[in-house]
Formats: sequence, structure tokens, C-alpha cells
Amino acid sequence: NREKEKIDPGTIVIVNPEATCTSAITEDHPNIVR
Repeated sequence: NREKEKIDPGTIVIVNPEATCTSAITEDHPNIVR
């Protein structure tokens, strides 16, 4: 499903609750899916 691949650049996806640098990561990689 490519609909799931489409993520708004402003949307922050939290993969690990422990990762507090999500905002910094999303700047380099707006679309992260793991």
C-alpha cells in the first residue's frame, strides 16, 4: 500500500519512545518508516 508510504513532512512518527531526538532526525529524514 503506497498510501502508507506517503507521510506529511510535518508528521512526526515516533518509532522508539526512548528516542527523544525525533525532531532532529525528522529534519534530515522527513519520512521515516521502520
